[in-house]
Amino acid sequence: LSARSVQSRLALLSRKLGLGIHVHPHVLRHSFASHLLQSSGDLRAVQELLGHSNISTTQIYTRLDWQHLAKAYDAAHPRARRR
Repeated sequence: LSARSVQSRLALLSRKLGLGIHVHPHVLRHSFASHLLQSSGDLRAVQELLGHSNISTTQIYTRLDWQHLAKAYDAAHPRARRR
């Protein structure tokens, strides 16, 4: 299985599903990093697994959804806590 065939299959699947975005193999790396960070909360572990020497490079790969951010805010901010 070549890199080009993986790219073609992802593009075809994206069109079939009507995703409306260009899906390429590198997106899988971003998804892996984001899901791992969201489930573990350990940016340093994600950095090691991606093989980055600089944590700022890892931060480019990770995105947290708004629900996760809101949950973290609610847990940490005193005014967000319900009485």
